[in-house]
Amino acid sequence: MNNIAISGTYSSGKTTTAYALAHYLAIPRIRARTMRELLPEAVPGKTLEQCNAAEIIQLIVCRHTERVMHESHHSVGFISDGSSLQEWIYGSSGFRVHRVRG
Repeated sequence: MNNIAISGTYSSGKTTTAYALAHYLAIPRIRARTMRELLPEAVPGKTLEQCNAAEIIQLIVCRHTERVMHESHHSVGFISDGSSLQEWIYGSSGFRVHRVRG
């Protein structure tokens, strides 16, 4: 069985789609914690909007590392709720927003 990565913008239904596919195909769904979920550990005391470029990169790397670790334990097949490409797009857009605000 192949691995499937669900990608799309935030709040577009990726998680719902991943849950449904995992159920119907009977394969595990892999998910990484969101950047906001990682924030208290990675950058204590800050909101996502208060993070500088280096802190955003740190969050992206933490999220990507967690995703890779979860995916590496499932060699037979899985559905990934998100993808590395999505992480890069989110980080890139975050830098643009940060530069405009900063």
